[in-house]
Amino acid sequence: MKKNLILFTIALCILLLIPVFFLTRGKTFPGGVDAVRGKAPSLPISDLLTPEETLAQDLALSAPRVLDLTTGKKSEVFAIQRVGMDFPAGLEVCTHQDCRQVEIYLWAENATITTLVNVETREVLTVLYQPGFRPALSARLIERATAIIQAAPEVAEALGYAPALEDIAPMQGDLLGSSCNGTHICASATFHLGDRVLWATADLTEDRFAGVAWSAASADERSATMFVPEGCPLPGSVVREGWSLSYENTPTDGLRVFQIWYNGVYMVKSIKLPEWHVQYNTSGFLDYTGCGGQSGGNYIGPYGETQILDLLDAENNVIGFEVVQDFRMLSWGFTCNYRYDQHFQFFTDGRFRVVQGAYGKGCGTLAFYRAIVRMDLAPKGDLNDNFAYWDGAKWVDVLTEDYRVPYQETAHGPHLTTPEGYAWKVYDADGTGYFMQLDAGQFGDGGRGDNPFVYVTQHEAAEGDTDMPLIGACCNTNHVQGPDEFLNNENVRNQNLVLWYVPQAMTDAVNSEDGFYCWTVSGEPTPETYPCFMGPMFHLIQPVQPPVYTEQTFFPLIQKYDPLAVEP
Repeated sequence: MKKNLILFTIALCILLLIPVFFLTRGKTFPGGVDAVRGKAPSLPISDLLTPEETLAQDLALSAPRVLDLTTGKKSEVFAIQRVGMDFPAGLEVCTHQDCRQVEIYLWAENATITTLVNVETREVLTVLYQPGFRPALSARLIERATAIIQAAPEVAEALGYAPALEDIAPMQGDLLGSSCNGTHICASATFHLGDRVLWATADLTEDRFAGVAWSAASADERSATMFVPEGCPLPGSVVREGWSLSYENTPTDGLRVFQIWYNGVYMVKSIKLPEWHVQYNTSGFLDYTGCGGQSGGNYIGPYGETQILDLLDAENNVIGFEVVQDFRMLSWGFTCNYRYDQHFQFFTDGRFRVVQGAYGKGCGTLAFYRAIVRMDLAPKGDLNDNFAYWDGAKWVDVLTEDYRVPYQETAHGPHLTTPEGYAWKVYDADGTGYFMQLDAGQFGDGGRGDNPFVYVTQHEAAEGDTDMPLIGACCNTNHVQGPDEFLNNENVRNQNLVLWYVPQAMTDAVNSEDGFYCWTVSGEPTPETYPCFMGPMFHLIQPVQPPVYTEQTFFPLIQKYDPLAVEP
């Protein structure tokens, strides 16, 4: 009896220890991701997450590389969003499975860790470390910025009263001359006072008030009807006039066109617009357009579906088509409520133009708009790309990563053009490619020229192959706009290249001889607008002929093929 009692006791202890053993080991998901590896060092998003978002966050925070990058450091999850068709090579599984992008910010390093996960297979697909990247504000940080601004005595003194919480609407912004110089996470709220706007900026990196600034504004407010976003426009594709391409609205990188072919030749991998910089002297916003994430943040959403419109000549003949998306703030038409357009124009003769437009109505009458456009050009495929600029007498090939500016600067500017107006060219080793025609206001859309900054970099997946956090500061007037962070003296001769194009336009809010520009007088239902459209035209260096098909008869089939077709 005593022996049986001893055996029973031993067996009971073993049974009790078995679950303890497995719990302490931690569960491992497919793909080798540890679900339990101690408490994650990053502050997670905890409010209003779907089960899929919760799983994506858990997978990202428990990934070994993420833990290596975050352990012992102040870090926080800013965003969790769906992955569309914008992902690094090798992750094509995301075309048909549910992938999510988790953005984790390292506060002291001013760096973002972008992690892509497959929630269907519970795998971490890739982890990208991105120094200098600042994610969009989370809901928690918007709430914190609101509290900091409301409590600031400088704001109450400037306004003459302490604003109510519901009257404070902070957005991602900078304030030069303060700690919010482009390396901290900051948020600015504005208050319209007659013909002036007060800017109040909170430094969320240091959790304190950063300062105030003023900008001149129009005292004339007309009509504006608030609209409610109707969701994300459907993605699609176009095949016409020799062109074949796809398009989608991204979470924060605006309208993206990709996989662009002309007459059977691969020409462009992807073009998108990750952010807008809006400068009012030393203060300003960093705006981003798109459908937003699923975890807070503020963005400028799409207004209506993506449109495919005919391009017509003076005699109303169809000469091509354009893919267009309108983005608006909810109360566009009032001061500090913005509207932006993107137009991708494709012509039957092989030209194309990348156009971005700003409508305002900004927070001041002296605003500079700068669009950060990423162009992953790929004439005849990703490899063997080259970039050159015109020096006034000849084409000069760029050998290492570099930039060009619109003003006099040794070895970097100004832009000079051929008699045809070509300032740059991008071409494959065999000569296939494009001349880039400088926008000098000659395209008949009311634009006055765009005075761009241009950067050529070697392709890196962490520099834009996913939906991008913010990379620049609002208010720099030189080439330090964000893409300069990617200039590392890498070889750009016969490489896979990315071109960054940053056009500029200045608001004209006085109805003078030239008229308004980058300005909205009134919004819906009777809009009066004066947009500033900007962007280069691409011209084929050499003709790309339509494919010539031959027929081979294999009874009972007839096979057609193009012997010269080029795969990317």
